[in-house]
Amino acid sequence: MTPLARLAALLAALAPLAAAAPSPHPSPADADAEAPPRWSDIKFSGSGCPQGHAPKLTSEDGSNSLEAPITLTFDGRFRASTAPDKTSRMSACQVHISTRGSGSKGWQLALSDVWAEGKGSLAPKASLEYYSTVFFSADAEKTQTLDGVLTNTKDSSISVPLEVHSSPGDKGLWSACSSDGHIANVIFRIVLPDKGTSNFEVSSEKLAFKWRRC
Repeated sequence: MTPLARLAALLAALAPLAAAAPSPHPSPADADAEAPPRWSDIKFSGSGCPQGHAPKLTSEDGSNSLEAPITLTFDGRFRASTAPDKTSRMSACQVHISTRGSGSKGWQLALSDVWAEGKGSLAPKASLEYYSTVFFSADAEKTQTLDGVLTNTKDSSISVPLEVHSSPGDKGLWSACSSDGHIANVIFRIVLPDKGTSNFEVSSEKLAFKWRRC
């Protein structure tokens, strides 16, 4: 066999191995399939964040990936008070987080953690109740609520800073599996008792999500 013929035979033998070798880099489609879900739009509603007064929105990594928590900083409107009347003793902000049109297909989402910070004053023996509720627009009848309470056990008013953390642990409410993304709705609500003179203002809220393939 001539040298040229031997070279041709060697190249022919190596061709199937080269074809079977894995690509060193994933294709754009594969990379997108493995990327964490991303939000495409965030809207707000409620007395604590009325239309035209949306909170400042920041992400820890500066992107729209749900891999990083979302922080909302309020402008002073997210507050409740028992004075001068009882009509404003409850306040809430609802966050509507959409992943539709972001390429985030084939994922299920669940709320992982809620952090909130604020400050105020509680009357003697009064309490502040706080609630975090999540539901998905595609199945709005299914909701999950986490709650807590801060009580003034003293006989005089106290100033109260508040830093709370709520998490459903491994019992989170998962969205349905959708090919077109999801709209997650998260409501943080504060309630003051109908007695005494108390007030409270939420300064910031932080939301974190978890996800899984479906």
